[in-house]
Amino acid sequence: MRKFLAANISCQAGCKYCFAKWANYEPNSAWIVDQEELDSDQMLLYPCCDGDFFNQIELIEDIRRFSESYAKVYVSFSGKIWPSENHLKQVAELNDWLTRSNKGFAKFAISLSNSSMINAIEPKTMAYESRIKLAKRMSSIGIPLSLTIKPVLPFISENEYASILEDFNPYLNHVLIGGLYVNKDSNFYQEYLQNNFSCIKRRVTWLPNQPEWEYIEDPELMAKIKSFAEYLNMKVFTSDSSLVKSMVEERY
Repeated sequence: MRKFLAANISCQAGCKYCFAKWANYEPNSAWIVDQEELDSDQMLLYPCCDGDFFNQIELIEDIRRFSESYAKVYVSFSGKIWPSENHLKQVAELNDWLTRSNKGFAKFAISLSNSSMINAIEPKTMAYESRIKLAKRMSSIGIPLSLTIKPVLPFISENEYASILEDFNPYLNHVLIGGLYVNKDSNFYQEYLQNNFSCIKRRVTWLPNQPEWEYIEDPELMAKIKSFAEYLNMKVFTSDSSLVKSMVEERY
């Protein structure tokens, strides 16, 4: 099973492709349950990307109490804003407690969509070099890591994505990739996408109102990313639950 955790504090990043700012985005309420391929006595917790969980101290205690009902609990954090030392300590202590208690682990995903256009596309987020430093820092204190390249932007070159994989390869070997939901009325779509890329309709089943949004995915580019990652002995997934399941199988 998995649960999406909604935050009371909205995300402070300014990603121009962010769907959480759209008028028809309906956030999950806290502790929404969705069946997943993990065993019934195991729970995967997703603090959603539309909020800031590092500023909610009670989350750690909530997870500890919640873990009493399940044999294993896995927590999948992600972020594009540099966490403070106190926030890093919270994640490290949660992971240490879950690991020592043989209850699971807490992982963190370094998230990005490119390396060359971060200031233009992901304002108010970490610089690319800072994300590499964060991966090194988290790796050094024993926090399990993955890399989220999502959305894969069709106007970013395969060479740029290959370079990103090479930069993060020393610190992690699990990679999540995925396409791009778009709002055709947005400046982002009109500036970068409308004249060069076609969309398909895709229902978003993990939101309460299950909207049908425009979606862009470049299968050829994603296949090249996957191929180069595998050349580096990295594992590539299109579902975070499958990624976590792989990490579980490696650990237990």
